[in-house]
Amino acid sequence: MNEDFEPATAQSEFGSEDDDSQDSDFYDHDVDNLDDDTNSNIDDDDDAAEMEDDGMMVSDNFDPYQGPEWDDDCEDMDNYLAKLYKNGEVYKEEEFGKIEIKPWQIFTEKQHLRDTMRDYCIQNRFSIVVQKANNKIYTVLCSDQRCPWRLHGSVLADGVSWAIKSITGDHTCLGLQTRNPMVSAKWAQRVLLEDIRAHNDIPGKALNKLLFERYGVTLPKSTIHRMKSEALVEIHGGFDVSYSYLPRYCEVVRQTNPTSSAHCIWNSAQHPERPLGFSSIFISFRACLDGLFAGCRGLIGVDGTFLKGNYGGVLLSAMALDGNNEMFPVSWAIVLAEDDECWRFFIYHLKSVLVSSDRGDNWCIISDRHKSIDKACNEIWPTVDRRYCCKHLSVNFKGVFPRPKMWQLFWLAANATSDFIFGKAMKQMEKVKAGARVWLSHLGEQSRWSKHQFNPAFKCDVNNTNFVESFNATLGTDRARPVMTLLEGIRRVSMVRMAIRRESCEKWDRQDICPNIVKRWPETQAPEIGPPAFRRGVGRPTKNRKRGEEEQRKGKRSKTIKCGICGQFGHNKLTCQRAPTRKQKKGKEKKAEGAATTSKKGKKKAQ
Repeated sequence: MNEDFEPATAQSEFGSEDDDSQDSDFYDHDVDNLDDDTNSNIDDDDDAAEMEDDGMMVSDNFDPYQGPEWDDDCEDMDNYLAKLYKNGEVYKEEEFGKIEIKPWQIFTEKQHLRDTMRDYCIQNRFSIVVQKANNKIYTVLCSDQRCPWRLHGSVLADGVSWAIKSITGDHTCLGLQTRNPMVSAKWAQRVLLEDIRAHNDIPGKALNKLLFERYGVTLPKSTIHRMKSEALVEIHGGFDVSYSYLPRYCEVVRQTNPTSSAHCIWNSAQHPERPLGFSSIFISFRACLDGLFAGCRGLIGVDGTFLKGNYGGVLLSAMALDGNNEMFPVSWAIVLAEDDECWRFFIYHLKSVLVSSDRGDNWCIISDRHKSIDKACNEIWPTVDRRYCCKHLSVNFKGVFPRPKMWQLFWLAANATSDFIFGKAMKQMEKVKAGARVWLSHLGEQSRWSKHQFNPAFKCDVNNTNFVESFNATLGTDRARPVMTLLEGIRRVSMVRMAIRRESCEKWDRQDICPNIVKRWPETQAPEIGPPAFRRGVGRPTKNRKRGEEEQRKGKRSKTIKCGICGQFGHNKLTCQRAPTRKQKKGKEKKAEGAATTSKKGKKKAQ
């Protein structure tokens, strides 16, 4: 509220909750007299209060519900309310620009009255200050001290409904042409909640545009982003609260999807740093496992992607390839970090759900060369076949052997389907740069990265983990949402993919089998766990995945702009990382000046 316009007795909050709790700190107004007042000196007779030993006591015998508008025979409550609603008018919601208020409009509750008043003030470009407000009375004035406009409302006999009793004076102020203090983040959240619900990723600039087009107002950029964050919390729930639901969520998964794998791990109550803090969760639905065992290849891709919420974390996922070489979700987990312990947790539970099939250990896991994945597989599942993602290998290989010819020869050897082609590529690689074959030998067996040695039993020659990263990309902004929203988003994506494909394959008519499913959460003995340590960094968190060095960037800039220093596309010489620094430039300038002076001295001596 603008303090320049506040009267000495006015409050600086617009209808705050503290106003409602001060039942005995305000004098009751004479409603009949308030309706006749035309100046700011109101209730002068009510200002006399007696101070006693036990505190302040208000001396006022006025009954606001006695007057000419009430009949003497309305002693019964039903007759009273009937008379009230007959004389009054229940407020009807109107679109912005057509809002009108008048005496004896009835509102469902006090908050309804306050919200309507705020909309009315923003519509007519003026602001108000609360003069008196408690559980029975609500009186506001125009914020301009020279304006006589005043509104008085009070609660009705039912104790819930409120009504405007009087509106006195006309607005003599010029209105607010720049910034209206009635436009707050809470108001913007209320009027834009459905827009944010429909588009969770809507930018702040678009929200400000909606406010201007609909209401003729704007908010600062920081206020818009704070409002959007609070709206997302109202839609999806808080980050910390969602962790407490995870033990019960696992119980629901096991009860509604029998033989599914759902395990949640949390710290003990005696943990020195985070008692009952979240540690990890693993989910694998029976429907996904049945589809994997029935019609998918034996290649399982595993990868991790960082979460963008307040508490950080990593999403570990395992994807398979179906008969059409399209990704098929198998299992996923949320852990604190991508370390040895978390990967052991994931590989252990992944093994437990895969070896239960008829294939046993006849599976192949493909991933990047993360050391924790290799350790987990060697310790927990040493008999499983392994492959490395050649896309990640090529980046590491190019860092050691940066020549374009070596890049081509690497992919020729990786995609070789016969010993002859593989041998020719390796010999040519050794001629171009000695030591390349030694570097490749450190990867282990050739069956881990070259197609000509792949196990034919898996009937799959895929040598990259693009299908796993594609699944992470389908989650979109769910990675920036609370963990419950993320888990439900993954379940929904998996369910929709399987349902659509089954329907398209079998031409299935589902109109006759659409049961009404009621989700019931069982009562369990699991404790209410808390979130892990807060890990959100400074600044706005990134939503998109960080692309690798050799990956193509989005937009035309990555193809059209070429650097004049390093010759690479995607940037110019001003933003080139290989460009000389200021110190290096100054050093070159000094050397050039020194060389120029020495050359001049030499010429003079020669003359």
